[in-house]
Amino acid sequence: MANAPGLYYDVGSGVGIYEWQARKVENWNETKIALYVGSTPYAHPGSSLRDRVKEYCTNGCHKADLIKDALTKGYELWFRIKSAPNRQTAEDLENELLDCCDYAWNVRRNGELRHTLH
Repeated sequence: MANAPGLYYDVGSGVGIYEWQARKVENWNETKIALYVGSTPYAHPGSSLRDRVKEYCTNGCHKADLIKDALTKGYELWFRIKSAPNRQTAEDLENELLDCCDYAWNVRRNGELRHTLH
């Protein structure tokens, strides 16, 4: 798990949601931008949170170009996870976030993909 620091072995072994955030410090000012939310049901039905985050950290998955762009621009990409008791609850939690928050890297329920990092 060297590619996903902070994701301990026993954390993320089940289903749930994950959120990506870009962070950058310039002139003592920190920028934090929530960019993407996903859940294990939409990712791959058989995958765990740990598997999904490891996949993003290894090859970028379907967001590889966006991840590369963020890192090239000097951002750090942080993630957080929230476990859920089952896949339906994880899907419901993801949909709630998509309905109330604007994630630039999500197209489902959030419109077109947007490149918001400068």
